Amino acid sequence: MAQGRYLVLLVDDNDDHCMLIEDMLISQTFARRVVRFSDAESALAYLHGPHSPQESESFRLPDFIFLDIKLPGMDGIELLQQLKANPTTRRIPTIILSTSTSKEKITTSYSSGACSYIVKPTNFSTFGEKLRALGQYWGFASEVPELAAEVPELASEVPELAARRDHA
Repeated sequence: MAQGRYLVLLVDDNDDHCMLIEDMLISQTFARRVVRFSDAESALAYLHGPHSPQESESFRLPDFIFLDIKLPGMDGIELLQQLKANPTTRRIPTIILSTSTSKEKITTSYSSGACSYIVKPTNFSTFGEKLRALGQYWGFASEVPELAAEVPELASEVPELAARRDHA
């Protein structure tokens, strides 16, 4: 089996959903690795970068963030707003995966910077089909932005990434 291309950050507190999402993203060779957090605060701590020299060598921002809205503590919309307000994380495509069909939540998600809003169906095979289609779109039909840590001309916009790159 071919290895996936992307590092995916998954923020969701439902273990069954996470197992299905991870299995689908890896099996269709979209993700090479999925890093999971069950709450927004832990995801933010991870995204703020390495906390030790050992972590610094292996730390990399994700290529995609898959985000549930209903989370313990800070909700997914607030996390999305923080991600899009931060120069380090605002270019990372963020996809909402939620059981909510609320027009208000959908509108707020897009207004806050979400690239896509996928309603998690109660039927796991339908959910799998949606994830396959999502992986085909982002993995084959769409181009993904390069992050500042990997593109020198963007690094001036994000000084902490430039410093991290220069010390690597």
